[in-house]
Amino acid sequence: MNKTVTQPQQTLIAILEEKLVWAQTILALTREQEKALEKDEIEPLQRNLEERQEAIDHIEKLDALAAEAAFGLKPELPKAEQADKGTLANVERVGQVNGEIKKIIGEIIETDKKNSSLAEKKLGAIRNDLRAIRQGIRNENAYRPAPVIGDGIYFDKKK
Repeated sequence: MNKTVTQPQQTLIAILEEKLVWAQTILALTREQEKALEKDEIEPLQRNLEERQEAIDHIEKLDALAAEAAFGLKPELPKAEQADKGTLANVERVGQVNGEIKKIIGEIIETDKKNSSLAEKKLGAIRNDLRAIRQGIRNENAYRPAPVIGDGIYFDKKK
């Protein structure tokens, strides 16, 4: 029974550790987004967003695999009194990796909030600039003479 429990646990741990690596990648990309926003660099920001979406998609696949592995574990888990040290160590490792993942996700959320706020401020500034440009064009056009609209000319082709 020990081998049947240990193998699914090891699979779950491997999946969670890979998810941890991808979460760290997303955190690094999110921090790079912040730098790109501060420097007003559009191309790196766009490339960064695409890479981040790929990482998120990969994590979603890992979540599905982890759910399958965890579901497969439930009927085979022994009670705490019957579990050996290897099983308990695996359970502790799963909890540890999950804790690290949650911590990183919290950092990602915080950085995303900052990035959203910064992007909104920059977008507001751009909107104000465009509004000022449009107003300037309207003001300039107000002093131009209106085009002369004359009566239409009719050509009689029958004569």
